[in-house]
Amino acid sequence: MLLRRTKACLFFYANAIKFKRWLTKSWLLDENGLYYSYWYNYHVMSLIMLRKSVGKIITRAHGYDLYEDRAKYGWQPYKRLMDQNVDRVVFISKHGYDYYMEHFAFDKDSIDKYYVCRLGTAKQESKDSNVDRDFFLLVSCSRVILVKRVWLIVRALSKINSYQIKWVHFGDGDLLEEVRMDAEKLLGNKDNIVFEFKGSCSNQEVLSYYRKNVPDAIIMTSKSEGSPVALQEALSFGIPIIATAVGGIPELIDSNGILLAPNPSTVQIADAIVTLCEMDKEKLIEMKERSLEMWRKDYNIDDNMRGFINCLEELVGEK
Repeated sequence: MLLRRTKACLFFYANAIKFKRWLTKSWLLDENGLYYSYWYNYHVMSLIMLRKSVGKIITRAHGYDLYEDRAKYGWQPYKRLMDQNVDRVVFISKHGYDYYMEHFAFDKDSIDKYYVCRLGTAKQESKDSNVDRDFFLLVSCSRVILVKRVWLIVRALSKINSYQIKWVHFGDGDLLEEVRMDAEKLLGNKDNIVFEFKGSCSNQEVLSYYRKNVPDAIIMTSKSEGSPVALQEALSFGIPIIATAVGGIPELIDSNGILLAPNPSTVQIADAIVTLCEMDKEKLIEMKERSLEMWRKDYNIDDNMRGFINCLEELVGEK
């Protein structure tokens, strides 16, 4: 593992050098400038190498670029070094902020360097949430890769026999065919379960489907997350959430869905789905309204963007 981590550090450093050279040749350097990196990765390291030529440095931290369990070999190269040289770090969730302060922050008492500024999504218009149909519409939206554990949804649905459910998954990935085959095997002969894998879809296609069909719930069974935009978008439609308590997900669920354990059993996932299926219509509508309320409070992109712009202006104004 030590050898692998050493290689990861060298690869990270080599990419930083390459990007530094590009910046130097591009005539983009300004000692009074403000340089923003959307990802807390080797781009930030490149800017630090050019510290005297770039003015202020600000970066966001999300998931793969923050959590060690999301990084290759469980290692975040040069984070402590970068932390000592950036001017501001912005987090997309309170969980990310707390994690960083515990693991990487050099000046833990600084109140001006570390900020929580959520991303957010646009408000969406949809049909009346009180939809009359004879099945429960469950959606999921993610890459079909190891960390997302989409196969848990398949296995949970295989344990449900008493309710008519349609499950629609948006997204592709390395494990898509494997999970599709698993679904054919475990769900193909069940009269009460219909499933559909949409594969790779544009964001507009996903939002259009939500707008026209008004899902009853969205489910996410990830092992690790930052603050999933897929769930933020669900909030903007007033969709209840079933999801694992990892990363910033707990911040998205408060009386508007069911928070699963970080490593739930398939029975626990099935029970959560059944709980929403059994919920009376008025209670489910209340849950949908709560999702929309949470979007208005914390995930409205217009409000959050204004907050981020204020953060930038404040940094520019510092001497």
